[in-house]
Amino acid sequence: MTFIDKVLMNRQKQFRINAENWNEARQRYLNQGWRARIFCDLIISDISSMPTSGRPTLLDIGCGKGFDCDLTLSEEMAKSAGRIIGIEPDPNVRLAPYFTETHQCIFEQAPLPSSSVDLAWAVMVLEHLERPELFWDKLSQVLKPGGIFWGITVDARHWFVWGSQMMESLRVKDAYLNVVRGTRGVDRYENYPVYYRSNTLKALRY
Repeated sequence: MTFIDKVLMNRQKQFRINAENWNEARQRYLNQGWRARIFCDLIISDISSMPTSGRPTLLDIGCGKGFDCDLTLSEEMAKSAGRIIGIEPDPNVRLAPYFTETHQCIFEQAPLPSSSVDLAWAVMVLEHLERPELFWDKLSQVLKPGGIFWGITVDARHWFVWGSQMMESLRVKDAYLNVVRGTRGVDRYENYPVYYRSNTLKALRY
């Protein structure tokens, strides 16, 4: 058996495992499971199956107040890492102590070495990319060969996106969120600009 044959067999095996994990996750979601827990489990599964020597280096892009605003999930993921790097552009956010390294800047400006990250994720970040090509170029640069990226965001075809864009164009989005979620920056997250330029399959195939 050649080296290429072995690689192909390993990839086929990994694909079957990923498909099984995804089908199970989909069923959990249909059964009203919470998305953050489900996605966290999928990422941890990827971490545990990575063929790295030692514990992997993880990258949380837009780490903010935790994985989908859940610090306990972030801490759980950090325990499986050799190193975990946090990127957060908001200078007013106090970052959790479990990070090995943090940079409070946009991801594209973070001083990360090439091919230094085994697995990265970004939760509700992609919709905020004004120039997505810079983000994807940076991600391609910092991921190791065979590295994994999880991007969790909103499908631009969803009614939520249309409603969000309409309210923003009418300049009532902030007032609406203040009523529903509380005062911006105090009771709820900052209302960062959204562009949805990486939120369709067509956009991701640029």
